[in-house]
Amino acid sequence: MLYTAESYDQARSQLQQRRSLLPDATGDQEVLETYVLRELLSCRFDFTAYTLGIRRVIPRHDSLTLHIESDDHAERVLGALLPVHDPDSEVFGITGLRIRQHTDRAVELHRLDHTTSLWLAGPPASVWKRIERDRLAFTLDQGWDPIWQRSRSAWTADEVLFHQEYYTDAYSRRLLEGAWCASGLLRRLPLFHTIGAADFISGYIGHPFGAGTCSADALRWCFDLDHRPEVAWQTARLITALTDPGFGLPLQDTPFGIDVYDSAPYMKRLGDQEETAYLDLRFNYGAPSSLRRGPHAAVIGERVALAAARSDRWSPL
Repeated sequence: MLYTAESYDQARSQLQQRRSLLPDATGDQEVLETYVLRELLSCRFDFTAYTLGIRRVIPRHDSLTLHIESDDHAERVLGALLPVHDPDSEVFGITGLRIRQHTDRAVELHRLDHTTSLWLAGPPASVWKRIERDRLAFTLDQGWDPIWQRSRSAWTADEVLFHQEYYTDAYSRRLLEGAWCASGLLRRLPLFHTIGAADFISGYIGHPFGAGTCSADALRWCFDLDHRPEVAWQTARLITALTDPGFGLPLQDTPFGIDVYDSAPYMKRLGDQEETAYLDLRFNYGAPSSLRRGPHAAVIGERVALAAARSDRWSPL
């Protein structure tokens, strides 16, 4: 399954537990996944073998499992998600997020007072527990409040105040108006490395330009695909997958409304008819040569070769 990077047998097995191959989230779950993608993008400067360090996903209507590619990246991800309070600054992480349980294969997170479930898998249970211990020690050394550890069943006063101030402003409202897009992208994140033949995929949340189609005030989910010089961009195939009527998102080709971008072959924009979110794609040949010598070199090389060799005939499986 190109969208989730599950094997045929894995997808078939999961289909017995869910009503469709690629269900979308709704309500609280959709909101949580929007915040999760936001935090994953904060780790964008870390070189990873897969998109944002997520090797594959398992989407269900009421939960999402992210398979993290390595122990090191698992530490960065959990550290980015768990809420901590710096008394001199702000609450970092996702407000209300707590660890619900550890199992032999994963750790489950949820948001207090919300119907949510996020599973982080990949490393064994011992690694996730060690990561939490290390995160707790680091937080205390910094003089910060380990909110997720100290208050397991209720929001802290600092969380409530921070949430009321920073999760309800105009930016946050625009973020949640496009939650369907963020959650949908997170559930289809492997597309960028199963189809996109880039060495490195990173991203960020872009503010409106105030010009062209961005006058709608929608936030932009921006992805940079850095390729090695000899590998062709898979622009058309990636856009076809992202907009597929059966498995993709309700996105369509959308002009930037800015001549220099609309005429650039390396820039593509997708948006919805209601103008609640944009997906900006930037293709380039800026993949650092160090990636081909680093610890991810073999995995990246194999992945890029496989994506570049896929048939031109489109199939989601």
